[in-house]
Amino acid sequence: MTVLASGVHPSWNADVSPDGRSVAAFRLGECVPGPPVCQTRAVLIDVASKTEREILPGGYHLAATVEWNALGLTLFQPECAEAGCAGPSDRSGTFVWDGSAFKKWGDLRFVAKSGEWTLLEQLHAFYVEPRAVVVRGPQGEKVLSAGHALTISSNGETLVWRPGTPTEQRGMLLRLAPDGRVIWQAELVGTLLNMIGADTLLAAAPTNKIELYDLKRMLRFAPTTPIPYAVAGVAR
Repeated sequence: MTVLASGVHPSWNADVSPDGRSVAAFRLGECVPGPPVCQTRAVLIDVASKTEREILPGGYHLAATVEWNALGLTLFQPECAEAGCAGPSDRSGTFVWDGSAFKKWGDLRFVAKSGEWTLLEQLHAFYVEPRAVVVRGPQGEKVLSAGHALTISSNGETLVWRPGTPTEQRGMLLRLAPDGRVIWQAELVGTLLNMIGADTLLAAAPTNKIELYDLKRMLRFAPTTPIPYAVAGVAR
C-alpha cells in the first residue's frame, strides 16, 4: 500500500480511473468568513508521479461528485445541498472532462450506459427523496420509477434501489423492464448495502444473512460460504 495523497476532503470519495493511472479527488479551498461552509476544489492526481492538477477551481461545489464512467471523467453538481443551492441550471447537471475543462452534458445525472440505452436520475439534491429514474433508449425517454438508479443492461432492463422512509431500516431492490414492469424484486430489511467493486452489491442483514447482487448481469445469489461481517463491511 502506497500513500498517494493526504489531506483530501473527507466528505467526498476519491475515484480511480479505469486504467489505474489517475485519481480524482476533492480538496478544501478557501474558508471565507460568512458562508456556512468552506469552498472546495477538485484535483487529478497522477498515480506514478503523485503530482496534482487542478480540474475544478475553488468554489461552492455543494455535494458535487466526480467519477469515471462510460462518458469518461464526469462531474455531477446537484441543484441543492445541505448548505444551500448551487445556483442557476447552467451550474448544475452532468459535466464531462474534455482534457481542459468540464463541459455541460445534460441536466440529469448520468448513471450508466449499455448499448443504445442510457440510465439517468432526475434529482434536486442527494438527500431529498424520491429521485426519478429515467431511461433513454431507441423509443425515446421514459421516467420508470422513483428510487436510486444502479445499472442498466444492453436490453434496457434496469436495477433500482428504492429505500424506505428515513426511520425504516428496509428497502426494495427492483429489476425493471424498459416499460417499467417489475421483473423481480427483493425486500431487504435491516440491511446494510456495500459496493464491492463496480459491479457487485452486497446486502448484509442483522441476522448475518448475506446476499450478493451481480449488477452487470442483474443476478442475485447467496454465497455458500459465510462471509464474516467484519470483512464484508469494509470490502471495496
